[in-house]
Amino acid sequence: MTDEILHELKLFDNSRLLTNQLFSIMRKLPLASLFSFLPTHKGIVIYDWTICTACYSVIEALLIYSQSHSHQDLRNLIYSMCINLETHSDEICAGVIDLNTETIAYILNNTKGLTSSRICGIVFQGSGCSEDEPSLEWTVNVDPGPKPQANRENNRRTDVRDILYIKLSIQMKPL
Repeated sequence: MTDEILHELKLFDNSRLLTNQLFSIMRKLPLASLFSFLPTHKGIVIYDWTICTACYSVIEALLIYSQSHSHQDLRNLIYSMCINLETHSDEICAGVIDLNTETIAYILNNTKGLTSSRICGIVFQGSGCSEDEPSLEWTVNVDPGPKPQANRENNRRTDVRDILYIKLSIQMKPL
């Protein structure tokens, strides 16, 4: 599927229009899930292979596209996709894309080993996409060590007057 998307992106370069074939491909993908923040279930990972597969294909094509195009070209492509696929309004597409363009450009330029699997694993953790990316599956073992000794000499009881002083020192000004 990535090759099909890349072919259609080359046609987009020539015409600046999204082709019917690209529309067809993109409409088959769960774009509502890709470009929207769906509610997640707390503590439950729901593996949805369609979201992960779609994300891998689209992001892989965009990563390859970004290697031979400027960040502005990539921005224009994503904007065209957002508008033409009727995912969001003009204002929302432009706002979200323009707000994030510099950050995305920085990530593309400075992250070694950036893959579609890694990006999708981060963005769609709730869909289980991180299971296919070993760099995102990690744990930290913490040695609890000995319990620290409490220094009881420096502890003093809180005096009620200290608390009252704080409460009474608040000034109220009438309107």
